[in-house]
This record gives sequence, C-alpha cells and structure tokens, in this order.
Amino acid sequence: MRARTANEQLHAAVDAAVAEVRPALVRIQVISTDYQDGAELKRQAVGSGAIITRDGYLITNHHVADMAPG
Repeated sequence: MRARTANEQLHAAVDAAVAEVRPALVRIQVISTDYQDGAELKRQAVGSGAIITRDGYLITNHHVADMAPG
C-alpha cells in the first residue's frame, strides 16, 4: 500500500472537516417588498450562515443580516 501524498492528506482532512460541519450550514433567503408609484416591487437576496447552538441560533456576516428588512 502506498503512502498518501501531502496533497491527498490535505484533501482528506478538508473533506472530513466539511462532513463534520455541513449539517450546521444554512442558506438565508431574504425577500423584501417595496411599493413605488402604485407598483409592488420584490427583491430577493441570499446568503449563508451556520447554526451555532442546539436551540437554533445562527451566525452570519453583517452584510447578509443587513439585507433583511428592518
């Protein structure tokens, strides 16, 4: 059996890390509605985040959270 190269070892380590955190990754979709000149305008934006607590709190970047209507 041949020894794995450093690149193969790194690849395996990254694959293992991704498999560990993948269940906690989320896709955030924001849909906002504005009205202009009697017309309804909808905008959509997407981002990502990760669940950080068992009861569902998540973390994301400021620019993703900033897309949500206030």
